[in-house]
Amino acid sequence: MAVYGTYGDLNHLFCEFTLFAEAFEYLRHCFTKGTSEHAGLLALAEGETRRVELGNGVHAMESAYRSRGRGDCFFESHRRYIDVQALVEGEEFIEVASIERLRVGIDYVADKDLVKYADFDFASRLRLVPGEVAILFPPDGHMPCLRIADSVLVRKTVVKVPVPTGRALR
Repeated sequence: MAVYGTYGDLNHLFCEFTLFAEAFEYLRHCFTKGTSEHAGLLALAEGETRRVELGNGVHAMESAYRSRGRGDCFFESHRRYIDVQALVEGEEFIEVASIERLRVGIDYVADKDLVKYADFDFASRLRLVPGEVAILFPPDGHMPCLRIADSVLVRKTVVKVPVPTGRALR
């Protein structure tokens, strides 16, 4: 049940949910020129990733990387966190498919909250550009970082929102 749209539209829909309030407040700063969050994302060197603690169990993984071809990416899902993926610079495709349709390649790694899946040819494709957000829930297998045409530098943050206690999905 991935949800996709502009920051403004999704903020309007999700900001009243306690779990997402922290995420969308942080994203507001990431998308606003002149803020330390926006400047910090633009200052990331290619290949750099950093974790930002936001409070209430929510954290962000900020990164700068080059978009890649399909052979260099993989489908993944998470059990303990909901991904709120937001681009600040660059563009990429994210492919999405229900984990029920995917074949596990590497079983769940608890300390990384990660399951990897074999490639899948029948996923839906989202085009993410600056100012847009994709919210990916535990049943959403997703392959991010895909180049659209040429490889470009992407500056992105993925806010990790905890799944409510007792609701982690297998």
